[in-house]
Amino acid sequence: LAKHFVATMGKEISLGQFEVIAEYGVKNIYLALDRDADDKIPNLVNAYKKIVPDAKFYKINVPAHRDDFGDCTYQEALDAFNGAEEVNLHEIFTHISFKIKDVGKIKV
Repeated sequence: LAKHFVATMGKEISLGQFEVIAEYGVKNIYLALDRDADDKIPNLVNAYKKIVPDAKFYKINVPAHRDDFGDCTYQEALDAFNGAEEVNLHEIFTHISFKIKDVGKIKV
């Protein structure tokens, strides 16, 4: 539905995969990672920008009512793709998991 896109599988993209992607002149990279993989984004962006400095990255967010993209309908995945947000490395990406007993101990 999105047309002319290829996906790498898993939470990591190897330097070799980036080099192949760069050979085709790709300057717009869309990341459709699970929520717990957001901490991988800065490394992925920095690695590719060493090869293609003017590349732009976009984060496709898993819909809030789904656990991951495997749970999405085709339409939900397309809507998520169309709503992708440009990655800004000046923002902090994090995924925090709490156990119920820990919530009362957190001080901000």
